[in-house]
Amino acid sequence: MKTKNIIIICFAMALALMTIGTAVAAGDPNVCRELPASANPGDKITVILDLTLVGADKTVIEDNVPAGWVVSNPSDGGFIVGTDTVAWIDLDAPGDNQITYDVTIPGDAAPGTYTFGGQFDLAVAAPGVQPIDCDTQMDIVAAPAIYIGDLVWEDLNGNGIQDAGEPGIAGVTVSLYDCDGNLLDTTTTNATGMYQFTGLAPGDYYVEFVALVEYMFSPQDQGNDDAIDSDADPTTGQTGCTNLESGENDLTWDAGMYMIVPDMIVPELDIDIKPGSFPNSINMKSNGVIAVAILTSADFDALTVDESTVRFGPDEAEQCKRRAAIEDVDGDGDLDLVVHFRVKETGLALGDTEATLTGETYDGVSIEGTDSVRLLHAD
Repeated sequence: MKTKNIIIICFAMALALMTIGTAVAAGDPNVCRELPASANPGDKITVILDLTLVGADKTVIEDNVPAGWVVSNPSDGGFIVGTDTVAWIDLDAPGDNQITYDVTIPGDAAPGTYTFGGQFDLAVAAPGVQPIDCDTQMDIVAAPAIYIGDLVWEDLNGNGIQDAGEPGIAGVTVSLYDCDGNLLDTTTTNATGMYQFTGLAPGDYYVEFVALVEYMFSPQDQGNDDAIDSDADPTTGQTGCTNLESGENDLTWDAGMYMIVPDMIVPELDIDIKPGSFPNSINMKSNGVIAVAILTSADFDALTVDESTVRFGPDEAEQCKRRAAIEDVDGDGDLDLVVHFRVKETGLALGDTEATLTGETYDGVSIEGTDSVRLLHAD
């Protein structure tokens, strides 16, 4: 809740006539209230009463705020009468001075003009009780709208910063929570990737984004400009908490996403276990090796395979020779890649009728191929 300094002067009804000493020279004692021109529902204001006490021989001051408003914290020994009245009696403050009190305006106060009433009596002789007639009214105006939001964009280069030409993403689910974790509202981004939550009360909030399928969140809080970075935690999709005050519009809460390029499995990658033989018999009691050829086809070049990544069989045996052989195994005029694995490291066992080779190309594309086997002497 925001606190505004406001000046209000209060008068106590003449509850008792208390002298503050011997009469002083004739003067023009007075109490004058100062009020702001306006405030918002829910605001807390500080009211100041300006006192002219030269010539005063007693002090009885009372000030009344509009019904339903709540007074607090009177200064200089003042006291509260009910919830909407403050008073001072026998104030020991000769000369010119100020006294203050706070007022809380109800959050549901309707816009309009509100009137303060108060009175004072500073002299045993005439004129007696007088009204406080400075700044008797103030306006309550509707609080400016509070909203939070901004953009979800496709971070084409994955750097976590909104670069020129990077488009917004439509249809992303965005939720608003208070900082106690209570879900308050949910929306989706529009055709240009924008979203907003409006009509909020002052308070603490955070936003949660849901990444689209095949997208990941960009790195969080990159660069020095909070207006063009990505605020979503890459793991949770949530921003940090932020405090919104009356009239605050915070359009800096963005999320970048970039598309995941899935590992591509080469369809029907051709391999040939024990090239030139069939039915690919393997003696499982052998201490030898098995040759496996990765065949080049119209859709795949076997020489793009990173031989250090190839694995074979259930136990994913690694290649046992330092270098793979390059030769035209199938006689089609294309060069193939031949790799070798120790029989006893493959994990092949009784009942297996085929074996699989996996690996990656030099640019990180996954490969996989399978061929039939006939196991001999398998336990």
